Amino acid sequence: MSRYSAWAQGVSDAVIPHRTCWQAPLTHSIFASDRIKADWQTAITWNTAALERVNQAIEEADTALTKPNSRGCTP
Repeated sequence: MSRYSAWAQGVSDAVIPHRTCWQAPLTHSIFASDRIKADWQTAITWNTAALERVNQAIEEADTALTKPNSRGCTP
């Protein structure tokens, strides 16, 4: 998957008014990781670092809009 697609870079702030971006060597699923003979930990649903980012986003949701928009979204 391209970073352009994953970060919805072509989508305006009118559609996604606030976002934070993060990147790691990930695939969509363990099926995709297995297909390219990568460790299953590269699958986003199995990746502990990705899960930590989801948990962080949930924990910081009440203050997210006070932080700059598009943090980490520059390629």
